[in-house]
Amino acid sequence: MSRLVIKSIVIVDHLNKLANKFNFSEKSNIITSQENEVGKSSLLKSIYYTLGAQIKTFPNGWKYKNYIFQLTCKIDEREMIIQRYNKVFLVKENKDIKSFASEKDFSKWFQKAMEMQMRLTTKNSNKLSLAYNGAILTPFYVDQDKSWSSFYKEAIDGVAMYKSHPKSIFEYYFNISGSYDGITDKLFDIIHHKGAFYYGN
Repeated sequence: MSRLVIKSIVIVDHLNKLANKFNFSEKSNIITSQENEVGKSSLLKSIYYTLGAQIKTFPNGWKYKNYIFQLTCKIDEREMIIQRYNKVFLVKENKDIKSFASEKDFSKWFQKAMEMQMRLTTKNSNKLSLAYNGAILTPFYVDQDKSWSSFYKEAIDGVAMYKSHPKSIFEYYFNISGSYDGITDKLFDIIHHKGAFYYGN
């Protein structure tokens, strides 16, 4: 699996002629403030949305489907720009520009770029199919508005279409086969244990 590094994000409200840019270190980043509702969660949601996740809750008044989101990032040593406008994605790498008219097509490109092959079974089928980015990003995203009530199941829309989620998603990352379901169940008992995680606002 390749390494994804986010270098910056630009959010453009072209209708109201507003824009903002946020730069990140290639090492760890800590986003803090002394006050609530200043945009910390919205910034993180914007990053995951740009990468193809269907975020369930943006702040009131955010007409995010009318915004242009642009990430400058690198996958391993490949520098690129990923842009999203509603359901349309653009990827610019050097002079090469690729466009994707759906989350499905963008997810196929993303998995290939990341050297991943996450295949999951949907509830409507017994066949494995390439997972959308919402599933790929699920283990790395905790939404303070949605995730704690039903851990990882409610934060990103569309993930519920997969059987045994989020367990099957974690099994992919941990490289655990079906014969080790007991281990996975024990892991989720630990994850769900009250007080196992702390989220600072």
